[in-house]
Parts: sequence; C-alpha cells; structure tokens
Amino acid sequence: VRARVSPRAMAAFAALPGLRRDLEELLRRPPAAGEGVEEVEPAALRELATKDTAWEGVDESQLFTIWPLLFDRGGLLDLVRNAQPHRQPALVACRRHALEACAKLLDQLPGLGIEVGERRLEAWDGIAKGCLHLFRDDVNQVGTAALQLLLSAVTSCWPSAAVAAAGGAGLPDAVALADELLNFLKVRHSTLTDGQRSVLLRTLALLADCGPSDSVQVRGVAEEVKRRALAVVQKEVNSGKPKLELLAGAFDATDRLLARHAALFSRADLDNIYLWACTVALEPDVELTRLAPRSSAGGQG
Repeated sequence: VRARVSPRAMAAFAALPGLRRDLEELLRRPPAAGEGVEEVEPAALRELATKDTAWEGVDESQLFTIWPLLFDRGGLLDLVRNAQPHRQPALVACRRHALEACAKLLDQLPGLGIEVGERRLEAWDGIAKGCLHLFRDDVNQVGTAALQLLLSAVTSCWPSAAVAAAGGAGLPDAVALADELLNFLKVRHSTLTDGQRSVLLRTLALLADCGPSDSVQVRGVAEEVKRRALAVVQKEVNSGKPKLELLAGAFDATDRLLARHAALFSRADLDNIYLWACTVALEPDVELTRLAPRSSAGGQG
C-alpha cells in the first residue's frame, strides 16, 4: 500500500522550483549585513530541512521530479557547492538548510521502498564530490551538513551490485571514497569538531560494508576504522568527562564493523568493548544521547 503524501509534502513539491530560484538569487546577491535569517531564508527551505514529515509519502514518480531540483546541475547541492563560502549567519543557515533538506529526502527512501535507479546512480559521483568539496572548503556548519548528507547518501542510496548492473554503470568506488575521508581524519584531526569526527567514523564503517567482501582494500579500510574507533572509545572513556557525541559515532562504527568484519576483533578487543560500554552506560548524561540503554527508551515497567 502506497504511503499517503502529507499535505505538507504536497506544498513542498509545489514550492520547490521557486525555492530553488530564490536560493540561486540569494547566493548570487548576498543580503545586507544587518539582515537576519528570518528575513532572508525562504520559509519552504527551512520547512524541508527541519520537518521530519516534509518528504512524507514520496513515491517514485514524485522522486523523478524532485531529484534534479536537489541533486542535478543547478539543484540545491550544486548551488551550495558553487556559492562563495560567506560567513554571514543568514547565508550560512541557508546553505546548511539546503544540504539538510537533501539529506532528509534521502533518509526517507529506505522506508518507502524506493531503490536507486540508473539516473540517480549516475549522479552518485557528483553527490560525493560536492559533499567532500563543501566539507573541505566551507565553514564548519556547512561542512558538517555536507558530511551528514554524505552519510545519508551512503546509508540510503548506495546501490547494490544488481542495481548497478541493470543500470549499465559501475558501482561507486567505496575504497577511494573511504581513503579521502581517512585523509581528512589524518590531516585535519586537530581541527575537526566532535560531530564531524563522529559522522566520519560512521560513514567510514558503512563504506567498509559497501565494497566487495573479498577485497584486500576493503579489509584495509575496515582495519583502519576499527583502530581509530577503538582508540576514540578508549580515550574518551578514560577521560574525566567523555564527549558523548563522539563516543556515539565510535560505538556505532564499531557495531557496524562487528556485523561484517568480526574477524578483525580479538578477544581482548571484545572484552574491552564490553567494559567500555558498561562504563559509558553509567554516565549521568547518557540518557540524553543515543548511547543510553535500550530499556530507558520505554520507561519503567
């Protein structure tokens, strides 16, 4: 049974072409220095970026119309990538929200049963390059949103071998993308925020799942991510006040690797992971994070 498209989503579909034009004009001619986000940002853009129901009920035919307005040449991602990295708060918010709107659409696809088709498979390289460019060259808020978009794309849209074969195109190169992200961790380690490091670890662990299982290069990526994730967990758990956002990413990455690359973990690694997880579960602020025990979500009883 096809999910019903929400009235909010229908309004977003209707507004998207005009929103794209408004954003293009805004990024071409920056507003006056005193203008705030509320005065400058299109309301439809903020809605698409912040409302979980904004893309609710999208089907394949609607996605065919929406996709180019977000990901093709002249779409939201392309506009943000080609814009000057202005630090004016209103423009930072608009660029960040454009990327978050793209990510929210991708996050909806698995639950709607929509697979990546040939046209969107061909766009994969542009999405990855756009996200990497923004992370490398734009301000932190926009760069972090670009990383999150890349994580959403890998999570929701990485094509299966069957889809790639049917589309006549090769699979994206998981190892090459992972190598670029690992380079960010090495070169920019001291300047990355906790949130950025968390998203990088999650994305790298996913990429270790995407490549051929018998690939030596994929195994090398998995080993490096495992080493870095466990080092983060050990350091943070042993610190006086662990950074829970960073820990969440390291634990998520470790969990992902254990599902497919369990042979990389020694008995000592597994014992340490258990002890670290128990230690973090006793942190007073842990219930505010994704690290909380599952039973806490349902309350007492």
